[in-house]
Amino acid sequence: MKNRWLLTLVAALLVAVLAACSSPGGPSTAQYLTSAEGVDAVDSVMNDAVSIGNGFADSDLDKALQHLTSLPAPSAGMIVTVVPGFYVLFFDGDTELGMSNRRLATGTFDFDRIANDWDYSAAPDGSLVLNWLDGTRGPDKQMELRIAWGDTTTVNTYGDPTLGEREAFEAPDNATVTLEQDGTILTSLEITQQWVSTPACGVLAEASYLNLKGSLGTGASGATIRQLTFDHTMPDTVKLSGNLDARAGSLTLPVSFEVSASAQITRGDDCQINGVSGSLDGRLRLKVGKGAKLAQLQFNVAFEPDGLDNWDSGELTVSKGRFMFGSKRFDFEGGLALPSADPDGLLNAITLTFADDDTNTLLEFIDQLNTSF
Repeated sequence: MKNRWLLTLVAALLVAVLAACSSPGGPSTAQYLTSAEGVDAVDSVMNDAVSIGNGFADSDLDKALQHLTSLPAPSAGMIVTVVPGFYVLFFDGDTELGMSNRRLATGTFDFDRIANDWDYSAAPDGSLVLNWLDGTRGPDKQMELRIAWGDTTTVNTYGDPTLGEREAFEAPDNATVTLEQDGTILTSLEITQQWVSTPACGVLAEASYLNLKGSLGTGASGATIRQLTFDHTMPDTVKLSGNLDARAGSLTLPVSFEVSASAQITRGDDCQINGVSGSLDGRLRLKVGKGAKLAQLQFNVAFEPDGLDNWDSGELTVSKGRFMFGSKRFDFEGGLALPSADPDGLLNAITLTFADDDTNTLLEFIDQLNTSF
């Protein structure tokens, strides 16, 4: 009898606790931000992001990169590629369309200010080095950009294999990129990548996986990148994810994110991606900040086209949307038939829900941010 009384008391306490955490109408409004708190929370995150951006824009790294891009290209027979994979190539031929004999770019380019051109020497044979003087912030400083190539894989360019349009070359599986200013390292990045393999065209010069880690900038402005990854190892899924700390002055902003999308990807006779068909499913997860100022954003997105290969019209849906700031949140969701006659489209179709029963469209919420930001 005593045990039954004790079990009844425990059950009653559990029911009371659960009732305090929820109500018949849904979660307690104490868990939600009011609309005014939501505006303040998003503005806080945006202010921090702008501070980080302004700090980078005034950094030695940003000025050095701006100066480098203002100089003439080092060689007419060189191409820099970041997408669909990272490599820098020398080639023979007058234009990129007619290029042949592709090979990894190596050797040293020294910029001659008087000639406004680059002098080239073949050493070193495993790295590409650019040297120049930068006087944009006072006295000249010696700059060096170095790309050290690691292991390589033989890959093929896009092209119809039955027409002999492809060319094979050695692409880097890994590389180290450094930028120095008078011996001080402004950037140090390690890059690893894997390559797409197809039945018809073999291994392509297209990364199925690319990961980057390292540091950008020095001192008060820059970022520490623990991981920045592109993953297309699953044929019909693409993922982008990252984990880093960005800093400007006394502000350090941790950032982590994951974006993924799944759809049926098609390739042409040249093995290049030429379209997407069927339905699309995607999601985003983002965390910015820490402690009481930790902001978290998440939502799912889906697109159901009117036909398998007709992406001109269909139904776009955003679901399970949530923005959290500290321990409170607001939710959002919505959908839209495409094409839409509304010029603001999805911005008017998504509604945000707050603790004070104030429901805004995303467009109305953005207008409030513009007012208070």
